[in-house]
Amino acid sequence: KDYILFISMMKYLLLCLIAVVFGKCPGPEEVWSNAEDPMRVQKEFNYSKFAKDTLYYELAYHDYTQKPACPNPTCITSTKTYNASEQRIYDSFRLKCISKYYTVPIYFDETELNGYLMGYGWIPNIIVDFDTNYEWVIEFQCLKYFKGINVYSRVMGNDSYLNDLYSLLRQYRLNYTMHKVECN
Repeated sequence: KDYILFISMMKYLLLCLIAVVFGKCPGPEEVWSNAEDPMRVQKEFNYSKFAKDTLYYELAYHDYTQKPACPNPTCITSTKTYNASEQRIYDSFRLKCISKYYTVPIYFDETELNGYLMGYGWIPNIIVDFDTNYEWVIEFQCLKYFKGINVYSRVMGNDSYLNDLYSLLRQYRLNYTMHKVECN
């Protein structure tokens, strides 16, 4: 099972590399232009408040790389830790597949544009929107052949505002098919 996950992750990285070389995606300014205040993320987003050894539960996602790696991923979490001196967010991404948990360490470096990060130096990650208390956040990764959306919350299974977050995705024109995350 570990071998299958490893092969799937390698396929994902290869697809991401191909997409970087041949792809075109909306930049952060284009994504943010659909907001009520297009400058909000750039002006207000704070990496230290967002990633203060913070556990987020993934409420929903759009990412075709998770399902091939695991037929039904559940209990997906992301523990984010900001290192100001490195200008880097360390992300311990964890999911449950069948009956076993798998953790994938990821990192995202700051760029000159607040709210726009680079994973591993080449995977663009846009903070689409966030709650002022960082109770929820929406991230968007885009390469030509890959689009990933992560809807995170500090509260597990918080359906009370999941529909509102889906509305935000439509506002930002990121209305891809979303998969709701369950945790049993």
